[in-house]
Amino acid sequence: GRHGRGSIFVWASGNGGKDADSCNCDGYTNSIYTLSISSATEHGNIPWYSEACSSTLATAYSSGATGEKMIVYMLQVTTDLHHSCTNAHTGTSASAPLAAGIVALTLEANPKLTWRDMQVSHSFGFGLMDAGAMVRLASNWTAVPEQRKCVVFYPARYNTNNVNGTEARRYTDLFDFTLRLLYTDGCANDPRNKVVYLEHVQALITLTAPKRGDIQIYLTSPSGLYTIDTVGETSSRHLEDREWAFMTTHNWGEVAAGLWTLEIDNDGWDGKVLLMV
Repeated sequence: GRHGRGSIFVWASGNGGKDADSCNCDGYTNSIYTLSISSATEHGNIPWYSEACSSTLATAYSSGATGEKMIVYMLQVTTDLHHSCTNAHTGTSASAPLAAGIVALTLEANPKLTWRDMQVSHSFGFGLMDAGAMVRLASNWTAVPEQRKCVVFYPARYNTNNVNGTEARRYTDLFDFTLRLLYTDGCANDPRNKVVYLEHVQALITLTAPKRGDIQIYLTSPSGLYTIDTVGETSSRHLEDREWAFMTTHNWGEVAAGLWTLEIDNDGWDGKVLLMV
Protein backbone atom coordinates (compact mmCIF):
# COMPACT_ATOMS: atom_id res chain seq x y z
CA GLY A 1 0.00 0.00 0.00
CA ARG A 2 0.89 3.68 -0.43
CA HIS A 3 3.39 2.96 -3.23
CA GLY A 4 5.41 0.55 -1.09
CA ARG A 5 5.42 2.67 2.06
CA GLY A 6 2.89 0.43 3.79
CA SER A 7 -0.68 0.91 4.95
CA ILE A 8 -1.25 2.37 8.42
CA PHE A 9 -3.49 0.22 10.63
CA VAL A 10 -4.80 1.80 13.84
CA TRP A 11 -6.45 -0.54 16.36
CA ALA A 12 -8.03 -0.11 19.78
CA SER A 13 -6.12 -2.02 22.45
CA GLY A 14 -9.32 -3.34 24.05
CA ASN A 15 -11.84 -2.72 26.83
CA GLY A 16 -11.49 -5.91 28.88
CA GLY A 17 -9.51 -4.34 31.70
CA LYS A 18 -12.26 -4.97 34.24
CA ASP A 19 -11.76 -8.70 33.65
CA ALA A 20 -7.95 -8.35 33.53
CA ASP A 21 -7.86 -9.27 29.83
CA SER A 22 -4.53 -8.85 28.07
CA CYS A 23 -4.33 -7.14 24.67
CA ASN A 24 -1.34 -9.39 23.88
CA CYS A 25 -3.97 -12.06 23.19
CA ASP A 26 -5.52 -9.91 20.44
CA GLY A 27 -3.93 -10.75 17.11
CA TYR A 28 -4.47 -7.23 15.77
CA THR A 29 -3.00 -5.27 18.69
CA ASN A 30 -0.18 -7.81 18.88
CA SER A 31 0.84 -7.33 15.23
CA ILE A 32 4.00 -5.38 14.38
CA TYR A 33 2.04 -3.72 11.54
CA THR A 34 -0.59 -2.20 13.86
CA LEU A 35 -0.60 1.02 15.87
CA SER A 36 -2.24 -0.29 19.04
CA ILE A 37 -3.91 2.63 20.86
CA SER A 38 -4.90 2.68 24.53
CA SER A 39 -6.94 5.26 26.48
CA ALA A 40 -6.37 7.87 29.17
CA THR A 41 -8.90 9.75 31.31
CA GLU A 42 -9.16 13.54 31.32
CA HIS A 43 -6.74 13.56 34.28
CA GLY A 44 -4.22 11.30 32.52
CA ASN A 45 -5.08 8.18 34.51
CA ILE A 46 -5.59 4.60 33.36
CA PRO A 47 -9.31 3.95 32.73
CA TRP A 48 -11.00 1.03 34.46
CA TYR A 49 -11.68 -0.70 31.12
CA SER A 50 -8.18 -0.36 29.63
CA GLU A 51 -6.27 -3.56 28.84
CA ALA A 52 -2.56 -3.67 29.63
CA CYS A 53 0.02 -5.32 27.39
CA SER A 54 3.50 -4.90 25.98
CA SER A 55 2.36 -4.24 22.40
CA THR A 56 0.61 -0.89 23.08
CA LEU A 57 2.26 1.88 21.05
CA ALA A 58 0.48 5.06 22.14
CA THR A 59 -2.51 6.57 23.94
CA ALA A 60 -5.32 9.03 23.22
CA TYR A 61 -7.99 10.50 25.48
CA SER A 62 -11.34 8.84 26.08
CA SER A 63 -13.74 8.36 28.99
CA GLY A 64 -12.91 7.56 32.61
CA ALA A 65 -14.70 7.01 35.89
CA THR A 66 -18.16 8.33 36.76
CA GLY A 67 -18.01 12.11 36.93
CA GLU A 68 -15.05 12.46 34.57
CA LYS A 69 -15.55 14.08 31.19
CA MET A 70 -15.85 12.01 28.04
CA ILE A 71 -13.91 13.21 25.02
CA VAL A 72 -16.86 12.39 22.74
CA TYR A 73 -19.03 15.14 24.20
CA MET A 74 -16.54 17.72 22.99
CA LEU A 75 -15.04 16.27 19.82
CA GLN A 76 -16.72 13.16 18.49
CA VAL A 77 -20.08 12.53 16.93
CA THR A 78 -20.22 9.27 15.05
CA THR A 79 -22.66 6.90 13.40
CA ASP A 80 -24.91 4.67 15.48
CA LEU A 81 -27.47 1.92 15.02
CA HIS A 82 -30.74 2.49 13.17
CA HIS A 83 -29.37 5.26 10.90
CA SER A 84 -28.76 7.61 13.82
CA CYS A 85 -25.83 9.41 15.45
CA THR A 86 -24.28 9.29 18.92
CA ASN A 87 -22.01 11.41 21.09
CA ALA A 88 -21.63 8.63 23.69
CA HIS A 89 -18.83 6.77 21.95
CA THR A 90 -16.27 5.85 24.63
CA GLY A 91 -13.57 3.33 25.53
CA THR A 92 -10.47 2.53 23.52
CA SER A 93 -12.74 2.37 20.48
CA ALA A 94 -13.07 6.16 20.81
CA SER A 95 -9.34 6.69 21.30
CA ALA A 96 -8.36 4.82 18.14
CA PRO A 97 -10.27 7.17 15.75
CA LEU A 98 -8.62 10.17 17.41
CA ALA A 99 -5.26 8.52 16.83
CA ALA A 100 -6.18 7.77 13.21
CA GLY A 101 -7.01 11.44 12.68
CA ILE A 102 -3.62 12.46 14.09
CA VAL A 103 -1.94 9.93 11.80
CA ALA A 104 -3.81 11.41 8.81
CA LEU A 105 -2.63 14.93 9.69
CA THR A 106 0.92 13.63 10.01
CA LEU A 107 0.79 11.93 6.61
CA GLU A 108 -0.64 15.11 5.09
CA ALA A 109 2.46 16.94 6.33
CA ASN A 110 4.74 14.25 4.89
CA PRO A 111 3.14 11.61 2.61
CA LYS A 112 6.50 9.82 2.24
CA LEU A 113 6.42 8.46 5.80
CA THR A 114 6.47 4.65 5.96
CA TRP A 115 4.47 2.44 8.30
CA ARG A 116 7.54 2.14 10.54
CA ASP A 117 8.05 5.91 10.61
CA MET A 118 4.59 6.11 12.17
CA GLN A 119 5.34 3.72 14.75
CA VAL A 120 6.64 2.39 27.07
CA SER A 121 4.45 1.41 30.07
CA HIS A 122 2.08 -1.53 29.45
CA SER A 123 -0.93 0.80 29.80
CA PHE A 124 0.15 3.99 28.00
CA GLY A 125 2.72 2.77 25.44
CA PHE A 126 5.00 5.65 24.49
CA GLY A 127 2.52 8.12 25.96
CA LEU A 128 -0.27 10.47 24.88
CA MET A 129 -0.19 11.42 21.22
CA ASP A 130 0.64 15.07 20.48
CA ALA A 131 -0.83 16.01 17.09
CA GLY A 132 1.06 19.29 16.79
CA ALA A 133 4.42 17.74 17.61
CA MET A 134 3.86 14.84 15.19
CA VAL A 135 3.01 17.16 12.31
CA ARG A 136 6.03 19.39 13.02
CA LEU A 137 8.40 16.41 13.19
CA ALA A 138 6.92 14.85 10.05
CA SER A 139 7.71 17.91 7.93
CA ASN A 140 11.48 17.30 8.16
CA TRP A 141 11.55 13.62 9.06
CA THR A 142 14.20 11.35 7.52
CA ALA A 143 12.62 8.00 6.70
CA VAL A 144 13.93 4.91 8.45
CA PRO A 145 15.93 2.40 6.35
CA GLU A 146 14.53 -0.91 5.12
CA GLN A 147 13.33 -3.24 7.86
CA ARG A 148 15.62 -6.07 8.91
CA LYS A 149 14.46 -9.27 10.58
CA CYS A 150 16.71 -11.50 12.68
CA VAL A 151 15.20 -14.82 13.79
CA VAL A 152 16.75 -16.95 16.54
CA PHE A 153 15.47 -20.52 16.47
CA TYR A 154 15.02 -22.76 19.50
CA PRO A 155 16.80 -25.13 19.29
CA ALA A 156 19.10 -22.29 18.34
CA ARG A 157 21.57 -22.13 15.51
CA TYR A 158 23.90 -20.46 17.99
CA ASN A 159 25.68 -21.77 21.08
CA THR A 160 22.66 -21.78 23.38
CA ASN A 161 22.46 -23.65 26.68
CA ASN A 162 19.79 -24.28 29.25
CA VAL A 163 20.24 -22.99 32.79
CA ASN A 164 21.82 -26.25 33.93
CA GLY A 165 24.41 -26.07 31.14
CA THR A 166 22.88 -28.75 28.91
CA GLU A 167 22.39 -28.07 25.23
CA ALA A 168 19.11 -26.36 24.37
CA ARG A 169 16.58 -28.61 22.66
CA ARG A 170 12.89 -28.90 21.91
CA TYR A 171 11.27 -30.48 24.90
CA THR A 172 8.13 -31.45 26.78
CA ASP A 173 7.96 -30.64 30.48
CA LEU A 174 5.65 -30.88 33.44
CA PHE A 175 6.36 -27.60 35.18
CA ASP A 176 5.14 -24.69 37.23
CA PHE A 177 8.18 -22.61 36.33
CA THR A 178 10.71 -22.71 33.51
CA LEU A 179 13.65 -20.54 32.53
CA ARG A 180 15.52 -20.63 29.24
CA LEU A 181 18.50 -18.61 28.03
CA LEU A 182 18.76 -17.65 24.37
CA TYR A 183 21.82 -15.98 22.87
CA THR A 184 21.85 -13.95 19.67
CA ASP A 185 24.49 -11.91 17.91
CA GLY A 186 21.78 -10.03 16.00
CA CYS A 187 22.47 -12.08 12.85
CA ALA A 188 25.89 -10.44 12.55
CA ASN A 189 26.94 -12.80 9.74
CA ASP A 190 23.89 -11.99 7.61
CA PRO A 191 24.34 -8.47 6.16
CA ARG A 192 20.75 -8.32 4.85
CA ASN A 193 19.19 -9.13 8.23
CA LYS A 194 21.77 -7.90 10.73
CA VAL A 195 19.94 -6.06 13.52
CA VAL A 196 21.87 -3.62 15.70
CA TYR A 197 19.05 -1.64 17.32
CA LEU A 198 15.66 -3.14 18.05
CA GLU A 199 12.15 -2.09 17.11
CA HIS A 200 9.61 -4.89 17.61
CA VAL A 201 10.54 -8.04 19.52
CA GLN A 202 8.43 -11.18 19.17
CA ALA A 203 8.56 -14.42 21.13
CA LEU A 204 6.90 -17.10 19.01
CA ILE A 205 5.64 -19.69 21.50
CA THR A 206 3.51 -22.83 21.37
CA LEU A 207 2.18 -24.14 24.67
CA THR A 208 -0.75 -26.01 26.14
CA ALA A 209 -2.14 -25.42 29.63
CA PRO A 210 -5.36 -26.36 31.47
CA LYS A 211 -6.00 -22.74 32.52
CA ARG A 212 -4.52 -19.98 30.43
CA GLY A 213 -5.14 -17.38 33.14
CA ASP A 214 -2.35 -18.98 35.19
CA ILE A 215 0.33 -18.38 32.55
CA GLN A 216 2.71 -15.43 32.72
CA ILE A 217 5.60 -14.87 30.32
CA TYR A 218 8.65 -12.77 31.19
CA LEU A 219 11.17 -11.74 28.53
CA THR A 220 14.39 -10.06 29.71
CA SER A 221 16.72 -8.35 27.24
CA PRO A 222 20.54 -8.28 27.47
CA SER A 223 20.29 -4.83 29.11
CA GLY A 224 18.13 -6.26 31.90
CA LEU A 225 14.82 -4.69 30.78
CA TYR A 226 11.99 -7.18 31.27
CA THR A 227 8.52 -7.39 29.79
CA ILE A 228 5.58 -9.18 31.40
CA ASP A 229 2.89 -10.80 29.25
CA THR A 230 -0.15 -12.24 30.98
CA VAL A 231 -2.20 -14.67 28.91
CA GLY A 232 -5.63 -13.47 30.09
CA GLU A 233 -5.24 -13.06 33.85
CA THR A 234 -8.62 -14.27 35.08
CA SER A 235 -9.50 -16.63 32.26
CA SER A 236 -10.15 -20.27 33.19
CA ARG A 237 -10.31 -21.37 29.56
CA HIS A 238 -7.98 -24.05 28.25
CA LEU A 239 -4.90 -22.79 26.41
CA GLU A 240 -4.74 -24.84 23.23
CA ASP A 241 -1.62 -26.13 21.53
CA ARG A 242 -1.14 -23.32 19.02
CA GLU A 243 1.62 -20.99 17.93
CA TRP A 244 1.30 -17.40 19.12
CA ALA A 245 3.60 -14.40 18.69
CA PHE A 246 3.85 -12.34 21.88
CA MET A 247 5.08 -8.89 20.85
CA THR A 248 6.71 -6.11 22.84
CA THR A 249 7.71 -2.54 21.93
CA HIS A 250 9.51 -1.97 25.23
CA ASN A 251 12.95 -2.78 23.82
CA TRP A 252 12.77 -0.09 21.13
CA GLY A 253 16.26 1.29 20.50
CA GLU A 254 18.10 -1.35 22.56
CA VAL A 255 21.03 -3.33 21.18
CA ALA A 256 19.86 -6.74 19.94
CA ALA A 257 23.00 -8.79 20.57
CA GLY A 258 23.45 -10.60 23.85
CA LEU A 259 21.80 -13.07 26.20
CA TRP A 260 18.00 -13.05 26.41
CA THR A 261 16.04 -14.76 29.19
CA LEU A 262 12.62 -16.29 28.58
CA GLU A 263 10.70 -17.26 31.72
CA ILE A 264 7.27 -18.89 31.76
CA ASP A 265 5.42 -19.16 35.06
CA ASN A 266 2.37 -21.40 35.50
CA ASP A 267 0.94 -20.31 38.87
CA GLY A 268 -1.82 -22.89 39.04
CA TRP A 269 -0.04 -25.94 37.73
CA ASP A 270 -2.35 -28.93 37.62
CA GLY A 271 -1.44 -30.77 34.47
CA LYS A 272 0.83 -31.14 31.48
CA VAL A 273 2.29 -28.11 29.73
CA LEU A 274 3.86 -28.49 26.32
CA LEU A 275 6.28 -25.71 25.48
CA MET A 276 8.00 -25.26 22.14
CA VAL A 277 10.07 -22.11 21.61
